[in-house]
Amino acid sequence: MNTNRKNITNKIALTVGILLLVVWSILGTGASLAWFKDETPAIENVFNFAEFDLDVQYKNSDMSEYEPLQMETNVFPDDALYEPGYTQVVYLKIKNNGGIDMKYKLAVDVRSVTT
Repeated sequence: MNTNRKNITNKIALTVGILLLVVWSILGTGASLAWFKDETPAIENVFNFAEFDLDVQYKNSDMSEYEPLQMETNVFPDDALYEPGYTQVVYLKIKNNGGIDMKYKLAVDVRSVTT
């Protein structure tokens, strides 16, 4: 009788195990198919950019008034020295005329050095 009870318990455990495996497979397959077939409506993002317009003026020690700074403007005098202890100062006036708030970051780039 003891072996008969073990056989019934084993059959029930095996049946439940197989049933759970089948249910788990069905749920996994359905979830995978839903993942690949799921659709979301297309959302059109519209980005409106404001106008970017900076007005930059400069003044060095030889000038009394600010003048507009263009791309090829040389802000240092032609007789400027590049040697230790010599300082050349240029004042910049930057005005944001556009609609974008921004932070200003400036850099000095030496294009050429003549000896």
